[in-house]
Amino acid sequence: ADEQDVETVAFVALGFGAQRLVADLLSGFFLIAERQFGFGDEIRIAAPGSTTGVTGVVEEITLRTTRLRTLEGEQLIIPNGEIRQVTNLSREWARAVVDVPVPIDSDLDLVNETLEGVGAAAFEDETLAPLLLEAPVVMGVQSIELRHAVVRVTARTLPGKQFKVGRALRTLIVVALRREGVEVGSPPGTEAPT
Repeated sequence: ADEQDVETVAFVALGFGAQRLVADLLSGFFLIAERQFGFGDEIRIAAPGSTTGVTGVVEEITLRTTRLRTLEGEQLIIPNGEIRQVTNLSREWARAVVDVPVPIDSDLDLVNETLEGVGAAAFEDETLAPLLLEAPVVMGVQSIELRHAVVRVTARTLPGKQFKVGRALRTLIVVALRREGVEVGSPPGTEAPT
């Protein structure tokens, strides 16, 4: 009877393993057939409804697994059956979002004009222009804090270039606003106590 119990446990374990393998293969088939992502895409895999998770560049996708390389250089091997939500960060185009905190008493017309000038200059810049799909757009005041108004600038970029464009725009914005006498403040909530 003990031998039969061991065989039963072994068959049950084998059944669960086969079930997971089938789930991985079916998920892999649909990932590939639907072209949700491919080699070289930067993706984020997360739990459903979450905006955090693991982000990396796809190095390989097979029917059973997906291999990602993280920013830190780690290689992750994820069974396709475990992938529930994928955000493709490099499909067709991306968006750089720059929030600019300016003192609440700033001349917002001057701030908007200056930011529009930065956007136009970026679209003419020989380094940035090839990364941009259109000139950056000033979206206006996004929020009002105790000491700052936050003005948002967005730029549609080539896939995966939003971070580089965002860093370059921040530098250009700080320089341009300081030239106009507007000090860019710290992000709301990070001011030193007075």
